[in-house]
Amino acid sequence: MIWTSHADPGADHDTRSVGEDGRVRWIEVKSTTGTDGRFEWSRKEFEKALREGDRYELWRVYQAGTTNPVAKCFANPAALLAASRLILELGTLRACIEDLGC
Repeated sequence: MIWTSHADPGADHDTRSVGEDGRVRWIEVKSTTGTDGRFEWSRKEFEKALREGDRYELWRVYQAGTTNPVAKCFANPAALLAASRLILELGTLRACIEDLGC
């Protein structure tokens, strides 16, 4: 696994990894101290999700900084958007992945 955003904070993903199938996987992590499903998604990150499709994972970490954080993986956010399981506010690219205060 390569932590891309550590060396390049403006990168279009946080980490690059390799899946069990040997294909590159692009991973973006969005965290919050609460349980709200909303998060800020940069245009570069969103465009990467669209380009990479099933090779892109969005990880949401809820209650970050606590002793019991909850991490959830949402594979292929582009497909979730097409299935209306991800709501995107186009003016700001603010997104909501779950119906938790969206």
